[in-house]
Amino acid sequence: MVIPAASSPFKQNRHSASFEHRLRMAERAFGSLRNVLVSSIEQKLPKPSYSVETIRVLRRQSPEASFLLCLGSDNLAGFHKWHRYQEILELAGLLVVERPGFSPDDVKPEILERARFIPHVPVKMSSTEARNEFAEGHITEKVSDEVAAYIKENGLYGQKK
Repeated sequence: MVIPAASSPFKQNRHSASFEHRLRMAERAFGSLRNVLVSSIEQKLPKPSYSVETIRVLRRQSPEASFLLCLGSDNLAGFHKWHRYQEILELAGLLVVERPGFSPDDVKPEILERARFIPHVPVKMSSTEARNEFAEGHITEKVSDEVAAYIKENGLYGQKK
């Protein structure tokens, strides 16, 4: 399940595409994959969006399911700053994609022991870098052709329509 954040408490003052645009981009990026659902659940939840609230709702809807919160390793070092992070660790495991420069020494042990790392070759890539490239007028290879076309069609991140 891919769930765009409706309103991240860590990004309250940053310029970003609207939730609707981010939902549409997620649908273009993941919609053709089997067994992947793009959900708008956070649009209906109170703002700002807290992952713990989303996971609670999902567990109520599917009590038999087990949940893994997928995130980049760059989020692990600051995970203890997330709202009710201990409860998140009780409700869901962490599925982590390692990023270049990651050091487990920067992560609290209670968080690290709940993390499962996906084996892969780390790639230096971030959504911030992709948005910056679009703002500079470059079509980045960091997103699919479908997402790049959507960004351009809708004039997002400084792209001209």
